[in-house]
Amino acid sequence: MAAAGDEWAAVMFFYAAYQRMRAALLEDPTFDSAAGCAARHVDLRPEDRHATRHHGRRSRNQFFEFGVNEIVQILYPGSIGAYDQLHQMSIQVRYERGLVPDLRAVVEAWERFRKLDEEGALTGRP
Repeated sequence: MAAAGDEWAAVMFFYAAYQRMRAALLEDPTFDSAAGCAARHVDLRPEDRHATRHHGRRSRNQFFEFGVNEIVQILYPGSIGAYDQLHQMSIQVRYERGLVPDLRAVVEAWERFRKLDEEGALTGRP
């Protein structure tokens, strides 16, 4: 898609990053205990490793349910820039007037994200 210049490649790249982040959460030892979670953020809970929403919200019980974006910011701060850029460009394509920067910006954000992943930035270790 990207080679063909299709702006929907932004959506594809974002969801590839999103699924990689979800896999990182499932593998992350932070979530193995309540103490491990609390050491990273007072409101983080072991069940947050199963987050699927992009953004958090207050639950019916009035505790905060983290979204993937907030967890990424807490556990993988070095990757939030590229991840959020991919997310925002995906939103532009899906819900707004289309991709504002050209497709090169999407590919560059994806390459930054992929490099961070290869370097081990998605391990959740402080």
